[in-house]
Amino acid sequence: MGAEVLGEVYGRRAGLYLWGVSFKSLPADQAAHGRDFVVHLELGPSAWVGLNRGRWKAAGIPDPDYTRIFILDEGSDKAVQSDVSLTDLIEGLASDDYRLRDEIVGLLRS
Repeated sequence: MGAEVLGEVYGRRAGLYLWGVSFKSLPADQAAHGRDFVVHLELGPSAWVGLNRGRWKAAGIPDPDYTRIFILDEGSDKAVQSDVSLTDLIEGLASDDYRLRDEIVGLLRS
């Protein structure tokens, strides 16, 4: 993913903490597909709220592991648990590690 793919990137704060990052598609993608693509990468407490109280409750992820990243599609009630963990993020993903990208694309195509 790069500048030619991503529009806005923003985070939502809960008090002092940032527990998620959101990605929004470019305006050209909205025109071509009839909607914006907004994906949230949620961590820890924000993931719990989204999956238990938010619209993504319907995603029904069995036995969620909150040490992992959750990918939520703003345009639906679809969500997936990533193979990428918080530890993976903290330690840094390799430049050839496409797990998050592939999971995001898979969710948006489902």
